Amino acid sequence: MKNIMKYIKILLFLTIVVNAESPWRVGEKLKYDIWYNFMKGGEAHMEISELVKINGKSLYHITSVTRSTGLVDLIFSIDDRLESWVDPLTFHSHKFQKRIREGNYKKDYSVRFDYQDSLAFSNQDTTRITPPIHDALSIFYYLRAAKLYQDKIFQVNNFDSDTLKNYKIKVKGLQEVKVPAGRFVCYKLEPYSEQGELFEKHQNKVTTYISADSIRLPVKITSDANFGKLIMKLKQVKN
Repeated sequence: MKNIMKYIKILLFLTIVVNAESPWRVGEKLKYDIWYNFMKGGEAHMEISELVKINGKSLYHITSVTRSTGLVDLIFSIDDRLESWVDPLTFHSHKFQKRIREGNYKKDYSVRFDYQDSLAFSNQDTTRITPPIHDALSIFYYLRAAKLYQDKIFQVNNFDSDTLKNYKIKVKGLQEVKVPAGRFVCYKLEPYSEQGELFEKHQNKVTTYISADSIRLPVKITSDANFGKLIMKLKQVKN
């Protein structure tokens, strides 16, 4: 009973911090060009494939595919697929899986989240979690549905590879962004820590630009990685 009441409180809180109606619909597909250190070398898309029922609960099934192209593909081939099953009310993750193929590195991983017992069941282990949980895909849709304004801070519990990481995301303000899909005025969101640097040098820092219109598109995503900078630029929106 205690765990159930805790989960209900979380649901009530999350329905307050997100907008009443999501700015997308099933079938939306966002296509991106990918640049590695200012060299175009890949394509990606994020798609809300369908609304499915798992254990009697309706969930968005969201997929993301990233593939290298051209010279980059010859040097370092990338073929990644991520899938997330997301609550249409609170936008947190109920299930996540990924298939990673990057050069010689391969990984297949899946996990489902039990919010009543605060546990994550993966294909490798069982881990205690602190709900609500986001994965690499669900966080984008949560931020798209959230009420954004300058200096707003989000507390995020991210789970991947049997590891729970807690961090914050801060809305830095508005900025005009030009991408193949056009020009957009966007909210700039970055990981944030009141104590200073949030990530160590070997970890990625992701900056997201979300359009300040009614659709709230993730227009541009940048990541500082070991090999330099990775940039995803929106080129097409399909509804």
